[in-house]
Amino acid sequence: MVKIGKNYTAIILVAGIGKRINSFTHKPKSLLKYKKEKIIDYIIQNLIKLGIKNFYFVVGYKSEQIKSYLKKYKEKINLFYVYAKNYYKYGSAVSWKSVEKHWKKRKTKILMLHGDLVFNNRLTKEIILEKKRDIIGSVIKTNSSIKNEGFVLEIDEKRKVLSIDHKKNYKKKFNREIACINKFSVSTQIEIFKFMKKYFNNIGKEHTWEYVINKFILSGKNKLYTNTSKKYNWHNINTKEDYLKLNNSKNYKKLI
Repeated sequence: MVKIGKNYTAIILVAGIGKRINSFTHKPKSLLKYKKEKIIDYIIQNLIKLGIKNFYFVVGYKSEQIKSYLKKYKEKINLFYVYAKNYYKYGSAVSWKSVEKHWKKRKTKILMLHGDLVFNNRLTKEIILEKKRDIIGSVIKTNSSIKNEGFVLEIDEKRKVLSIDHKKNYKKKFNREIACINKFSVSTQIEIFKFMKKYFNNIGKEHTWEYVINKFILSGKNKLYTNTSKKYNWHNINTKEDYLKLNNSKNYKKLI
C-alpha cells in the first residue's frame, strides 16, 4: 500500500482552552472520549495509516496532560511539542506560527489540522491527493446545517478559494464548511509565515488562522484551492452540544 502522506509533517493545534465547552468539562477537547478512545487517538491513527510519521503538537492549555497521554505513541511516530505562549489570549494563528523555527529545520509539506476533529479518513486522503499543492480542506453540508458562526468558503468554478468568513457575513447560501484540515507546500508555508508576521504587527494576534488566511488570500500573493469533497462524516467539537451529538448521547456524565 502506498503511503501517500510519507512526505508530510502533521501540525496539530491543541493549545486552546476551549472557552465554549469549558463550563461542561475542563479536559482538553482532544482528550475527550469518543467510542473507546480519545479524539486525538482517532486523528493520530488516521494519519499514521496515510504514512505520516512526523507530528508537531502545538500545546498550551493543560499541556502536560496532553504530553503524558501521547507518550504511548513515542515508538510509532516522531513526536515534537511546541508550547504556544499566551495561548489563553491569542488566536490559533499564533499557535500555527509558533512552529515556524522548528519546521524550518526540515521544511516538508505540511498537513495542518485541529485536535478536536472526528472525521472520515477518506477526507484526509482526498485532500492529500488533490493535484493542487495548497488546499484549504472543506466538507459538503447543507446551508441550514452550517452554524451562523461557522467558517465557509467562497470559491470559483475551479475551486480556487476567493474568501473565508463566517456564514453570517455572507448574503448568499453556501454548502462548503471549512474542515480545519489543510495542506500546504513548502514555498506557500514560507509565504504564510512571512504574511503572519506582518499581520500580527499591523492587526494583532487575537485572531484565529481563518482570519489571517482570508487576508492572505485577498492579498493575491498565492492561490489556494479546496478539495472536491463529498458528504463525509466530519465533526468539529466546539460546544457541549457538538460533543453530545458526536456521541449520540444526552448523558454527558457517562462520556467524560
